[in-house]
Amino acid sequence: MKHKFLILMLLIFSFSISYGANGNEEFLKANEYYEKNDYSNAEKMFLESIKKGNVRANYNLATLYLNKKEYDKAERYFLDALKKTSGDPELKKSTLFNLSRLYQITNQNDKAEKYLKMSSKSTNDVSAEIELGTTYFYQKKYDLAEKAYVSALNKIKDKKELSDNVKLNLAAVYREQKKYKEAENTLLSMNDKNSKNSIRAFGILYWKQNNKRKAVEYFKKALDNGDKEMLSNVVKLYGELDEDDKIEEVLRNQYNKQNKYAYGLYGLFILENNGKGAEKMCKTGIQKEDPFSFMCMEEIYKLQGKNNEAQKMSLEYQKRIAKFLEEQSKIVITRDQF
Repeated sequence: MKHKFLILMLLIFSFSISYGANGNEEFLKANEYYEKNDYSNAEKMFLESIKKGNVRANYNLATLYLNKKEYDKAERYFLDALKKTSGDPELKKSTLFNLSRLYQITNQNDKAEKYLKMSSKSTNDVSAEIELGTTYFYQKKYDLAEKAYVSALNKIKDKKELSDNVKLNLAAVYREQKKYKEAENTLLSMNDKNSKNSIRAFGILYWKQNNKRKAVEYFKKALDNGDKEMLSNVVKLYGELDEDDKIEEVLRNQYNKQNKYAYGLYGLFILENNGKGAEKMCKTGIQKEDPFSFMCMEEIYKLQGKNNEAQKMSLEYQKRIAKFLEEQSKIVITRDQF
């Protein structure tokens, strides 16, 4: 399970003078190094601070390792910090939060669930409850995900933006449960039904119900609002609705707007009709990192009898489209929204 997570910032606290003998000087120096991206010296200073008994240095060093993807070291120092968080609820909350994050990143979902439950219960942390719902979602434990999100929503009614994002996630849960009416009602109850993610969610919901006309209406709205990634959905649905004239119109329009996702799709459309200019268009798209341009060049190389080149393009397309679809399918909530 891959997520796009934002690691919590380092904890920087003010200290009393009496705390200075407890590694505070090294701790503050380490934070300065960290802010300058000098991780080597930051690591040394955090270790010196830890030797003098600074508990927060354990947490910050673990966060440093987490950002460097040194997960074994991060786990060690988060667990060490957790043992010493008595009387410091903010540190405990952050440690449980990032420890669960580490386990999610490393696909240790049972451990992630364990620490999110601890965080939710011991610190009354609604962000942990939301994240627990997200963990359940990716584990396909939809009933538990629903319960966590509904509970969180009852606690954040006054936070409109966060509430909307949780509703997006809850709607995704209902969608997977095939509770389509509940999903639609949840989306309709949002404060902002015209945000990028809400418009996407409506489109996906109607597509899931095979309501292609309504789905393409929302995806086209998203595209017109600048959500460039929705172009492929619009093209696919117009194709399924046998509206080729609209395909050409939207592709030309998005190509003129320099939507990078238009190059390969427009190139394929041209290739299927007269073929003139398709190769140049798709090669330009490859330079712009458009995944569909690799598929376009695969077809062109096949027509040219260049099977080895076509195979290379095919493999590259499969890799890039998998990443593209993964990004589109991610659940909405991310750490920076808590």
